[in-house]
Amino acid sequence: MMLLSKQLPKQRVKQKAGLNILIVDDDSLNQRLLNIVLARDNHEITFAYSGNEAINAINQHQFDLIFMDIQIPDMDGFEICTFIRNSNSPNKQTPIVALTALSAQHESLQDYLNNGFINDCIFKPFETKHIEQVIASVRTGKGLVYSNAVQKDPKKAPILETENILPFFNNDPQNYTELFMEFLQALPEKIKKMQESAQEQDWQLLSLLAHNLTGVAANFGAMKLSALAQQLDNEAGQKKMTAAHDSLENIERNVLPLKKAFIALRKTPAN
Repeated sequence: MMLLSKQLPKQRVKQKAGLNILIVDDDSLNQRLLNIVLARDNHEITFAYSGNEAINAINQHQFDLIFMDIQIPDMDGFEICTFIRNSNSPNKQTPIVALTALSAQHESLQDYLNNGFINDCIFKPFETKHIEQVIASVRTGKGLVYSNAVQKDPKKAPILETENILPFFNNDPQNYTELFMEFLQALPEKIKKMQESAQEQDWQLLSLLAHNLTGVAANFGAMKLSALAQQLDNEAGQKKMTAAHDSLENIERNVLPLKKAFIALRKTPAN
């Protein structure tokens, strides 16, 4: 694994059990997944769904830690981080941890890490231990989170893999099932929006939607879908029209096998 962390500001060290945390992410499922983990230690959580909501929260409250999705509507995570570091807000020195499905080699991400605008980075899909390491790093002032970023091959990725996923849901299959069913119900609309973006050649929006699907799908163990979405994200960034349409077709074809795998999983007796 690649170490991407920078030393977290020592003046921000907290010894209390719970931290005051801001989560900036436009996807409600991502927010709920993080909340499942963070609620265990009684952290105080504030959610922001957009850049404007994040700026308002940052100006009004002091946080111990900020989890920042990079690609969100109206203002991307890089812009928000720049605003925080250049502002006189109470969070000018607050540790910022990026949550992203971007490549570890992404140039802007590396620049922001190297210059201290972002202190640490967790790549989707993330595990419980990645979040716990971040919390520990804030309390001790050390940057100890390691990248789990890899470029996934859709041909080799399993349709559904839950071995390392359930701990994120407190090892509660019912919790996982309920949230995954919500994800499956929302999936057709997500695909429709991506198809419309491709037809209109709105590459920025297509990349944003594909990026979001990459992370959410992976956090549920839908690894093949995640890999296909990551591939689409890359193709949108390069404005490869034919390749992007092919990836969209593959994503749509993956939905039925994913549903079948999920049904089979629910029928499997618990150990």
